[in-house]
Amino acid sequence: MIKPPVPTEEQEMMALAGWLDAVLGFYCWIHVPNESRRPMRERIGKGGVVHRYCPQTQRLKRQGLKPGFPDVMILVPPSRLPVAAGNPQYRGAAIELKRSDRKGKATPEQIVWLDALRDWGFAAQVCHGADEAIAWVKEIGYP
Repeated sequence: MIKPPVPTEEQEMMALAGWLDAVLGFYCWIHVPNESRRPMRERIGKGGVVHRYCPQTQRLKRQGLKPGFPDVMILVPPSRLPVAAGNPQYRGAAIELKRSDRKGKATPEQIVWLDALRDWGFAAQVCHGADEAIAWVKEIGYP
């Protein structure tokens, strides 16, 4: 029997986006398109060395693009977790989304961002696939 192909990260993101819009609403979350799949150019430098670069990425970095920032930021706190029950009260949530086949790993920059966001009061997690991300979002108290 042939296995169905594993959804791409883009397909997983679209599935998660549809769920987040339906459940949390349009203005409660955002996807930060920080992926590095942009057209590359080449130039020949000193000694004939070929340098690859991406003008779009260079412009975005000058505008404040930070490597490793999570794919999804939920900008509102969860409402269902009572603080009295010992549950942490989060300011919001951050998700670094990977493919469901678990082959993708978080980069060192992504780990630094997730740790920093946790220090600042956000729930933060690497999730493998939209289903895992949705389950985690529910687990931390979102509807």
